[in-house]
Order: sequence, then C-alpha cells, then structure tokens
Amino acid sequence: METTGAPVLFASVMDSDVCQVRGPAPSGLRWSTYLDPVMAADHGIPEPPPGAAALIARRAAEAGCGADPAALAEILVRRADPFVEDLVFELIDSCGFPPGIPSGAPGSA
Repeated sequence: METTGAPVLFASVMDSDVCQVRGPAPSGLRWSTYLDPVMAADHGIPEPPPGAAALIARRAAEAGCGADPAALAEILVRRADPFVEDLVFELIDSCGFPPGIPSGAPGSA
C-alpha cells in the first residue's frame, strides 16, 4: 500500500485449500473472488463471477500497475498445486504490483 498509494488486495486462506481474495480501488470499485474453483465448490462457494479478471485488472490499473488480464483469467480457473497460497502470489504478480519492502528493512525509506 505504501508503494502504490492505494489499497491493494486482501487474501483469506482457508486451510491452504481455497482463498477468498478481495480488492478495493481508489474509485470505490470493489471485487471479490475465490482461488481454486474446485475446492471453492467443495465448500459450497460458486464459480468466479464472469469478468472477475477484468475487474481485477481495472483495479490494478487504478493503482498505477499494469495487470495481465489473460494471466489473471488463467489463475482464476486453475487448481492449487499443492497450496492455494502459490496462486495468491501468482495473482499478485499478474496484477503488476511492485514488490513491497517492509518498513525498517534494508532499502526502505
């Protein structure tokens, strides 16, 4: 958040099987979806909404990042192998978010 000046995304991982990801945007646009649709369905959660990848890409653009919508769409339908946390990191990378440097770490301001 310090790097982009905008809210990024929130990830709630459930037992490394499924993850709800949510993202607010400066314009007020909000999105929410789940990673690993097979495990989400096992938990009674519906498939990602149509256009979720485009909403995520739009939100990333509002934060000044260049998202890859095709990569985002692929991540939203892929199974976790073996842990859903790996998909979270791929989602972050596909959003084009810059790497964050924790406060107090070498190289931080």
